[in-house]
Amino acid sequence: MDIKILSREEWNSHPAVELVCQGHNDETPIYRLKAGWYYGDLSIPILKDGSVCADLFKWLSSEKYNRFFGVLKGMELPCPDSTKIIEDHFIFYGSRVYYHFIVDFLGSLQIHAISSILADKKILIGRDLPPQYKKILVEILSVYGYEGGSLASTDTTFFPFKNSFIQAQPAVADKIRNIRCLISKIELGPTLDLRRIFVLRGLVRRRMLMNEKELAYMLVKDFGFSVVNPGKLDIKGQVRHFRNARVIVGVHGGALTNALFANNLKALIEINTVMYRPHLAGISSQLNARHFCLAAKPLAIQEGATYNEYDQNMEIDLHTARAFFRDLFGGKWA
Repeated sequence: MDIKILSREEWNSHPAVELVCQGHNDETPIYRLKAGWYYGDLSIPILKDGSVCADLFKWLSSEKYNRFFGVLKGMELPCPDSTKIIEDHFIFYGSRVYYHFIVDFLGSLQIHAISSILADKKILIGRDLPPQYKKILVEILSVYGYEGGSLASTDTTFFPFKNSFIQAQPAVADKIRNIRCLISKIELGPTLDLRRIFVLRGLVRRRMLMNEKELAYMLVKDFGFSVVNPGKLDIKGQVRHFRNARVIVGVHGGALTNALFANNLKALIEINTVMYRPHLAGISSQLNARHFCLAAKPLAIQEGATYNEYDQNMEIDLHTARAFFRDLFGGKWA
C-alpha cells in the first residue's frame, strides 16, 4: 500500500476529508471522512488512497508509528466497499491502557463540540474495552443526554470505515483540562480526605516493586501516608480517593494517572528504573505540582519475560527513600 504522510493543510484540503466541527480551538477539529481504514491501537485513520496525517492523530511514539507504517507498506488491503464497513459512526474506540483511555480518549472527547453530530450516530468502541471504562464513558455521555444504547462495538483493531466521524487529538494540556471538566459533571459520591497517598503497584507482570510492602510500611509509619490500591476500585472510586491528595507516590504506571484528578496536588513522585518518561511529568506540569523521580535498582529480566529493559522489576533502597521524604517534608524542596 502506498502510504502518503500529509501535512495538516494537505489533509484539510483532501477531497475525502470534510471539516464538520472546529472544536474548541483550531488544533482539535472533527472530520467526516469518506472512506478508509482506522487503526485503533494508534488511534489513526488512513484514507482509501493511503493518505495519513500524523500531526492531527498521533499520540504514541514515533517508533511505533514508523513500525506500523512499515507494515502497512507491505500490505494489499481490500477495497473498503467490498468488506464489512463501519459506516456513519462517531469513532471513539478507546484503549485498555488506563493512561491512554483517560487522557488520550476521554480527554479528547469534546462533548459540546460533537453534540450535534452525536444526535443520530452510534459511538464506536473497541469490544475489549474493560467494563468499567465503558461504564464511565456511558455515565459521562448520559450527562449530555446520550444513552448506553448509542454505543456500538467492533472486535477488530484495524477496520474499514465509510462516512464516519473522527476527532483529532488535542494537545496534552487540553486533554487534561477536558477530562477534569468531564469528570466534574458526574456524581462521584463522598470524597475521601487522603492528603498523602502511596499507590500500590501490586502483583503485575512488569515494573513490580519487590519491596513495595516495606516501602509502604515506612511511608505510613514515618510520614503519615495512606495506602491505596486502585486495582480494587472502579474509576469513580479512584477519583474519590485522589481528589484531595497533595502528595502522591508510586511506581511508574497507569494508576498514577489518577493524580490529574487531585484538586491541590503539590508533588507527584514516581519510582522507576528509567529516570524520565513524559506522561506523568506532563500531568504534574499541568497541575503546577513538583515532579520527582526516585531511582530504583533494576532486577535481572527473567527468562521468557514479555517486557524489555524499560519495564524491569525493581527494588528501591529504603534508606535513600527515607532521606528523600525527610528532605521533602522538611522543606528542602518546598
